[in-house]
Amino acid sequence: MAAGGLRRPARLLAAAFAGHNLEEGLSYPAMRGDIAAKAHALGLPWWSPGAIASSAALMTLTVAGLAAMLWAARGSPTGAKRTVVRALAWVMLANVMLPHVPAAFVLGGYTPGLVTALAVNLPLTLWVLRATRAA
Repeated sequence: MAAGGLRRPARLLAAAFAGHNLEEGLSYPAMRGDIAAKAHALGLPWWSPGAIASSAALMTLTVAGLAAMLWAARGSPTGAKRTVVRALAWVMLANVMLPHVPAAFVLGGYTPGLVTALAVNLPLTLWVLRATRAA
């Protein structure tokens, strides 16, 4: 991979990751009760940690992901950096497919993180995976 070859994918992935987690963090607490009620009405098992635990977990994951992407964007690209960027891209792609899209169908509408998952994360992660694949 050419010098700087990971810089753009890592930076874009970091921005998308932070934006997506921000959308979830802002919308989930307000929707938590509605999501639980819909899940129970449909007979689905549902459990969620409280608002403080959810926020703490989301912030911890966000900081870890951003730190990894900042590391990958700095200096010369290496195999380890490429692997870390691709790993986060795969995690974000899987996060679109489970839980966001199925949850929106099952619960009949918006779920926290759905907009950025579909509009940003889906196309971006596919691009990152293609741009960073081994030559």
